[in-house]
Amino acid sequence: MDYSKLKPMSQTPPPPPTGNHDAPGEQRAPGEQRAPGEVSSGTMQGHPLPSNAYPPQGNHASPQTDWGDTSTVSIWISLVVGVICVLMGLRFVRWAIITATGGTFSTGVNWIAGPKAGEPVDYWQLDGFAAHTELGFFAMGGVLLLDALLMMSARRGRSPGMLLGVAIICTGACLLYNLGLAIYLMTLGVTPLWSLVVVLIAGIVLFTHMETLRSMSREDAARSRAT
Repeated sequence: MDYSKLKPMSQTPPPPPTGNHDAPGEQRAPGEQRAPGEVSSGTMQGHPLPSNAYPPQGNHASPQTDWGDTSTVSIWISLVVGVICVLMGLRFVRWAIITATGGTFSTGVNWIAGPKAGEPVDYWQLDGFAAHTELGFFAMGGVLLLDALLMMSARRGRSPGMLLGVAIICTGACLLYNLGLAIYLMTLGVTPLWSLVVVLIAGIVLFTHMETLRSMSREDAARSRAT
């Protein structure tokens, strides 16, 4: 039998190309040869590289800290509630301005009995500790407006810096004042509803500021280790 006419049952695949293959669009000068083991951009041993095999180019933004992660709704709430608190403590502001300029603030209320009957009631002697409560509201309004200023600064990519420390001190003072007032009123048998509301809001704001401060400290520590 003539076996030369039979078709081979198996074929050995040809070896992969080992020549110099340039990537599409890559040009070389005439006569320039690729160095042994050199791989052209876009290929690896003659095979195209995946698109995610290249490191990203350009400037890399540093990861955003928590204090920059604010929303317009949060800023709006701080502004609105802050203005409301300031308005609720506006009589305290009027008393402070009139007293500082040498005037006499009139509460519009007179004593109806006792040795002072007919005389005007002093602002700090109003029933229900109104002056103390209004001072607490005004302080809370200032804290919330400062909080809104911090968030707007963060939205613009600015670090809170010293402003954050001022906000923590003011918020802590507002919290302690209203907490002390609430405890004092409760010892007199008075339910300090508004003071407790201010304590709740001030506590939330203070907790947020402390978290922001810890986040900034962690970022500074990570930057120091990286350098």
